Amino acid sequence: VDNNLGTNVIVNPNGILGAYGNRNYIPTVHLNGGRLAHCGPGGTNIINWGGPVYVDTESVIDFTVNGIFGAGNVRIGGQLFGVSGLALTDGGILELTNDSSSTFSGPITVDSGTTLRMQGEGRPGSG
Repeated sequence: VDNNLGTNVIVNPNGILGAYGNRNYIPTVHLNGGRLAHCGPGGTNIINWGGPVYVDTESVIDFTVNGIFGAGNVRIGGQLFGVSGLALTDGGILELTNDSSSTFSGPITVDSGTTLRMQGEGRPGSG
């Protein structure tokens, strides 16, 4: 587990929280209009967000950031909360493996070439 991010990360509009390779992160993440991203290398690499993720304002999960071609995968293994929209863009796979305590009820928009995969108890919540 990579603990270098601290315990609470807020991603504001025009901000990007990006990671690469196969990594596990456990901070609480607040998406406040920014982007949660996999920045490469792509392929079967997975960035796992094991702490809770809050979608506070309409936000994006992106698999290609500022020309850095990743197309790796992102997993939200912790709880997912919020009522704002979440957009998946630029290829890649978002895996939701969170448990039934998630209460996310916002819309999820999946762009062409991008996949939303729910595994185990992974579900977006009540929405």
